[in-house]
Amino acid sequence: MPLYISSEAHQKSVLVVHIPKTAGIAIRKGLNRNQYRITPLVGKYSWLNLQRKLKGIPLPGMHGKAKDYKQILGEKNWEKLFSFAFVRNPWDLMVSSYFYWLQIAKTKSQDNIRQQAEEIRRLGSFSNFIKSPYGSEMINDEYGNIMDWITDGEGQVIVKYVGKFENLETDWENICKILDLKNTNLDHLNKSKHSHYQDYYDEQTKKLIGSRFEWVIEHFKYQF
Repeated sequence: MPLYISSEAHQKSVLVVHIPKTAGIAIRKGLNRNQYRITPLVGKYSWLNLQRKLKGIPLPGMHGKAKDYKQILGEKNWEKLFSFAFVRNPWDLMVSSYFYWLQIAKTKSQDNIRQQAEEIRRLGSFSNFIKSPYGSEMINDEYGNIMDWITDGEGQVIVKYVGKFENLETDWENICKILDLKNTNLDHLNKSKHSHYQDYYDEQTKKLIGSRFEWVIEHFKYQF
């Protein structure tokens, strides 16, 4: 998700680190309601962009990771920003990701996303999905584990605020207070439909997710 800069001079610039399936679209709309506008991470003709190009550093996409943003912005500019992200119970997250592929991805305009959605449909079950690269290496169509989005690569959290998807309303209220936001409404959008996440696991897939997301489970005290 790109940098957000408010049109109000007294409000802080914001960078949202958007882990897939953690209410990112709702958060974007919540910021828009408070006069925040999306702006490129670096200006096209800026010195930062020239440095980036000379070093061959790609610009992060909508689901860019914090360490990649920081690498482009530099330590000083990074510290000036208020950065935040939301994490989610990994067992719940991967069920939501599975049904994203089955219910939402097939309607996307990108051919490669629709093709991947068809591949996942052909896997035939949630268990096979978790054992495939889609379930063992990716979240939706992005590669990485939750920690990859919020740490410096050595296990140190570098975003200034990490909320929990399970406490979305409370943590969003806290962010609104930090940013002095007046409109605290938050919708839940892009939601897939499925039963309670525990219903989809057997002992093997439960352990696979526990192993893959060990860091975030321990760091944020998640339980199955």
